[in-house]
Amino acid sequence: MKVIKDGKLAKQVTCSYCGCVYEFEGKELVHHYTVSNRILGSAVASTPDRYPRIDAGMCDTDGVIWVSVAGDVDTTLVGIYPDRSQRGLNLYMNSDSRILLHTPGGLLQDKTNTNRKWVISCRSEAAVILLDDAGTKFDGSDDISVYRKEFLDQEGKIIAPEYYYTISQSPNGDVWIGSSSGPIIIPQSGDFMNNNTCHRLRIETSDGSNLFDTERINAFAWDSKGQIWIGTQSGGVYVLDSNCREVLSCYTSSNSAMPSNSVLSLAYDEEMGVMYIGTSGGLVSYMEDPNAFSSVIVDDENEEEYTYGNMFRWRAHNAFTYVDDIVCMDKTVYGLSAGSLFSVDRESYLVKSYTKLDGLSAS
Repeated sequence: MKVIKDGKLAKQVTCSYCGCVYEFEGKELVHHYTVSNRILGSAVASTPDRYPRIDAGMCDTDGVIWVSVAGDVDTTLVGIYPDRSQRGLNLYMNSDSRILLHTPGGLLQDKTNTNRKWVISCRSEAAVILLDDAGTKFDGSDDISVYRKEFLDQEGKIIAPEYYYTISQSPNGDVWIGSSSGPIIIPQSGDFMNNNTCHRLRIETSDGSNLFDTERINAFAWDSKGQIWIGTQSGGVYVLDSNCREVLSCYTSSNSAMPSNSVLSLAYDEEMGVMYIGTSGGLVSYMEDPNAFSSVIVDDENEEEYTYGNMFRWRAHNAFTYVDDIVCMDKTVYGLSAGSLFSVDRESYLVKSYTKLDGLSAS
């Protein structure tokens, strides 16, 4: 599942494993895109209503919502315009070799060249794909797509991860890819279209090994100081300085309010100075200003809801476990958790959980 922020229209769209695409304005569901009423396809053609897998999405600078559709479908990328009309696009390595996404893992418009979209294939045929549409969004005749499964780092080593999990872009334009073999960085000055060079973090541990070489990376986020937060599968969340040369902090379940060392998602609220951390055990907020805790409504009878240093752990509830996506909107923070959608009001910190009563196909 994925939450997509539409910055132009101040709305959010939620993609789901089997429920297709939900469009919200504020906290209200206003439209539901399905296989029956749109060009979205099913991963299993014989059961079109049961297996529409929409695993990744993003909003481009023109306000078009892009989603990637898993499986051997007619259309791999679908664009939803603000008027809710749709267009489709397929990816090709050459004129007769189509790229199918059986397990989409990420979709990103490049900040430095808006004609380019980065696409992640997570597991089956794990790869990183870069599409250049030459400025013609849904005219594939002039598209160029490059498909890479492995990279060559600054030390001349081949990096061929078994899995790719996430993709983000830093404030300076570098593309960061989270993989089963640690972070892979495509510098803004690089040329992905013509070579497979990449940069790897080099931070030595006490035994001389590199900190992130074998660590699964699930999420990246940058705070107001330019520090990068890196969410790992089993080692908690690391905070690196803006030059990525030093570990400033490592938050785990043993030294913070985090209920789990498995960090699945990160989102930074720049206005409020809050880093939201989604873990396999629930949602945590790191607040740069400890005085902000006075705004949080705390249930004293719930021992699972407490503060620790600058961190606050949200109350234990089915809707706040396994938080695998978070997005900060103008007034609300949305999260996906244990198959459910929830929201946090950015000013009052009141929480809402969405169910079938709100129009979802499942709670």
